[in-house]
Amino acid sequence: MRFLFTTLYIIAHGLCLAEDLPDNQKKAGTLTVQEAAELVKKANETQQGQLNLNWLTSIDQDVARELSHYGGQKILLDGLTSLTQDVAHELTKVQPGRFGWYNHLSLRSDIPAKSLSLDGLTSITKEVAHELAKCNGSLNLNYVKSMDNEVARELAKFQGGFLNIQFLESIAP
Repeated sequence: MRFLFTTLYIIAHGLCLAEDLPDNQKKAGTLTVQEAAELVKKANETQQGQLNLNWLTSIDQDVARELSHYGGQKILLDGLTSLTQDVAHELTKVQPGRFGWYNHLSLRSDIPAKSLSLDGLTSITKEVAHELAKCNGSLNLNYVKSMDNEVARELAKFQGGFLNIQFLESIAP
């Protein structure tokens, strides 16, 4: 029962934040820097533990920089189908002293760890993998289909709490 209540609470907060956006932005699957800043500010003020932005289909470096200021534990960006190195770099930044952080490795709550869900990606470059390996929380890349040697080497450097790649179809030897 507690799990159900918690799930409904998270969904309700996510819907409230999404309603603050102009309809044309949700339909376009994009955010301006100002809109991203407003979403993050509101989520931080309400200490929302998860920021569900799965409706986004693209973001630029400046929007990603604003999202990096989010103080909760997890950012869901499963609608993104591609990612640049610069965007990946911004998304893996951690802003210290935030609420709701949980470090999976040390089980200490005073160490920031940002979790990212990027399940819309089906492929990534070596450069993007290099940046994503810097994520110190959990990283979901469940629908990446294949990895060459360079991408696998970069992701092998992952130091975060949990790297989830469930549906990998092929990987270089």
